[in-house]
Amino acid sequence: MDGPGTGQAPIKVSENADRMLSRVLDYLQSRPEVDKAKIAMHGVSWGAYWATKMSIVERARLKAASAQSPPVDKFFQRDFLMKSLLGNREYLFDQVPALMNIFEGVKTIDDLATALSKMSLVNQEQLGKPSTPMLILAGVLDTQVPISDIYLLLNSGDVPKDAWINPQGGHLGRQVKVWPDPVIFRQVIIPWLVRALEVPTDKVRTDKP
Repeated sequence: MDGPGTGQAPIKVSENADRMLSRVLDYLQSRPEVDKAKIAMHGVSWGAYWATKMSIVERARLKAASAQSPPVDKFFQRDFLMKSLLGNREYLFDQVPALMNIFEGVKTIDDLATALSKMSLVNQEQLGKPSTPMLILAGVLDTQVPISDIYLLLNSGDVPKDAWINPQGGHLGRQVKVWPDPVIFRQVIIPWLVRALEVPTDKVRTDKP
């Protein structure tokens, strides 16, 4: 689904934009074909931020969450914006204008710095609270989300977390010709979700990436 501030999402990014994702859980729990006790969330990059926050604020309704390169705290600091996000060449497009577009009323770099600081899970006093079991994926060479954010997340909370950290990986843990997205998805994320959700092996499809 489109995250807040992107695609056809009805709201922009804000400190409480996770309410949109909570409505998705409301919908899933209204569906008779859905096992309400086995709902998981997977998020990538900004989506990983939401997966991380949802694993805390919706821990009662999520059985597990996987987060691929989730920004947590340093990513949201002015210093990181100015030194690492401006002109970032790992991002496919121009990252800072893209970030400005997902917030309401952000027109300048100063506006963006102010808006970003409010999104830090440390500043929101969420980090360290009880959460669902999580899988955290990242690349040490990521220039978009600092690896220190990943280590901070792994060291926080009340339950053990699983980690897949690629020492040669960039954003999302990708490594050209070694760990592209489909391989990470098939070999790391899906097997973890199957275990976390206790899915019977005869229900698992392996013919799709």
